[in-house]
Amino acid sequence: MGKEIKWILGLGALALGLIILTKRASAIPIPTIIVNSTPTGADIYLDNNYFGKTNSSYEITAGTHTLKLTLPGYYDYTETFSISQGEAKTFNITLTAPTGNNWCNGADTNKDGIVDTYDYVNVKMNYGRMDCNGSNDWCDGADTNKDGTVDWDDLSTVMSEFGRSDCSGD
Repeated sequence: MGKEIKWILGLGALALGLIILTKRASAIPIPTIIVNSTPTGADIYLDNNYFGKTNSSYEITAGTHTLKLTLPGYYDYTETFSISQGEAKTFNITLTAPTGNNWCNGADTNKDGIVDTYDYVNVKMNYGRMDCNGSNDWCDGADTNKDGTVDWDDLSTVMSEFGRSDCSGD
């Protein structure tokens, strides 16, 4: 065989190898999450970035992520999860609405029937805490929406209910 033919065959084999490698690389499935909620239409945040609304599916990167759903009139839902390359995870989440007066939507942090300066100061003193749960009474009531963190949502709740004196019930 001539040098030219060997060289052309060599280039052809190289091109075929690149095509096969490209096909294999693109054949790796991307991690996917499917997020459903009842009621539907909740805002989806993944790692604090807005992603869209439920009920939807999204392709994401492999690794550990924090999923948060928010919907006015319902408690926020937060979950940390891990997902591998090619894996698909489905989340079917039922959001919980406060019942009754619920201590003025949680703004009456000391449950004395009034949303006042005490409640505002309580949220400000605990602001930024990320360890709230039932065992510490949701950071002494400062985590008004019980999502595990005392943040702007909690401060906003206290400010929107400030001055109410008809708070009752859990």
